[in-house]
Amino acid sequence: MRSVGQSHPGAKVAKVPAVKRTRASKEPLNEQEQEALRASKRLRLEGSLIALERGEDGRVGLPLKVAGVTLEAFGTIDPWRHAYHGPAYLFPIGYRTTRMFARMDKPDEKCLYTQEIIDGGDQPMFQISAEIGGDPVLHQSSTGAWSMVLAKVRATREASGQAASKTAISGIEVKANS
Repeated sequence: MRSVGQSHPGAKVAKVPAVKRTRASKEPLNEQEQEALRASKRLRLEGSLIALERGEDGRVGLPLKVAGVTLEAFGTIDPWRHAYHGPAYLFPIGYRTTRMFARMDKPDEKCLYTQEIIDGGDQPMFQISAEIGGDPVLHQSSTGAWSMVLAKVRATREASGQAASKTAISGIEVKANS
C-alpha cells in the first residue's frame, strides 16, 4: 500500500487578498472577490499537495492511504447524469474508500468501514459497511450516511451507560473527497 505525507515539499504559498463578507450580505461577489475566493481555495489545496506514484501506464497505484483513509477505487463519472457531478463535487460510481472507526455494536473497539458511492439511478447513494458489528447504512448523502453510523454508535454507548459523545462528522471529509 502506498502512503503519502502531509504536504508536498515544493508547495508554493502566495498571498491572496482576504475576502471579507458578512452572512447578511446578499450582494453577489464582484469579479475581483470571486477570483480571490477561487485563489484562496486553490491555496488551501496547494498546501496539501501530495506526490503520487504512477505506474508505467500513467495511472496512480491503488490502494493509496491519505490521512487515515485508504482509497481503494476511483470509480467512474457518468457525464450524462448531472446529479453525479457539479461545480463543487464529483460522485463517481464505484468510488470506494476504507477507514477505521468505532464499531456500531461495541464503540470502545474499532473496525474497518468501507464507504462507497453506488448507482442510485437519479442520484448517487452513499453506502457505509462495517466489517463487523453493524448492518450497511445507505443514504442519499455521505454526511447523512455517516450521521446514521454516529447515531448507532451513540445509541450503543448510551444503552451501556456511557456518556454520549458529541462527535460531529462531515461525510465528504471522511470519504476523502476533500
